[in-house]
Amino acid sequence: MPKVFRKFRKGVLNEGRLGKYLLYAIGEIILVVVGILIALQISKYNTTVKERKEEYRLLQKFSADFRQDSLSLTYLIGSEREVLQSIDSIFRIFETGDDRYLSTIAQISQKIPNSNIFFTEAGTFEEAIAAGKMDFIVNDTLREAIFNYYGEVRVNLSDAIFDKYQTGEIVPTFFETMFQTQQGMSFIGLQNPYLPKLSIKNLYQNPEFNKILAWRKIIAGYSSGTWEQYLANCSKILQEVNAEIERSTND
Repeated sequence: MPKVFRKFRKGVLNEGRLGKYLLYAIGEIILVVVGILIALQISKYNTTVKERKEEYRLLQKFSADFRQDSLSLTYLIGSEREVLQSIDSIFRIFETGDDRYLSTIAQISQKIPNSNIFFTEAGTFEEAIAAGKMDFIVNDTLREAIFNYYGEVRVNLSDAIFDKYQTGEIVPTFFETMFQTQQGMSFIGLQNPYLPKLSIKNLYQNPEFNKILAWRKIIAGYSSGTWEQYLANCSKILQEVNAEIERSTND
């Protein structure tokens, strides 16, 4: 084809037909421009296809991460609610003053020393940020919601502060009060008659033990409330992510 154009152009010039040559030149330019535009469109289409495939992959991974966060938060909230119930039960037992409930206190207070902290699944988010791929998610509202979610849960300092207090203050005081006694040792199958006896009255009148119960209740209440907000946000985003996945599948 180029040989035909060159032959025609040479013939036109030899015959001195300038007008026809100009028409030919314009036609040749138009063909080149059209070819470039077609090539650009093909390139743009191929790029769009790749980006949509990458968006679909990211959405699938985000769905898995948010699903895991939902499970983790649900478990943590349930665990802290049990702590709240246990502490309320302990104070009701305190009011009875009946030492027959010592074994009950030992049983229901097992979760009090537990330290719960939420760690979000942020692997996909960190990958997308590092690779500059968050813009592949075309839904602006969803993309902003994901940014806001991880911005909030990853700077949650209260969990770390409470965990430090739990480990440094609550756990040592709890075990010292409950288990450095004759009954406390018997709860784990050991006998030591030289240790002081444990009683409901002593526990009720122990300011340090009451302090850690009060603080543990505050921590459980605050943490479970915070995690409930995280869970509501996480569940909403998970639904939106899954809706985008379904939409992409149907397109």
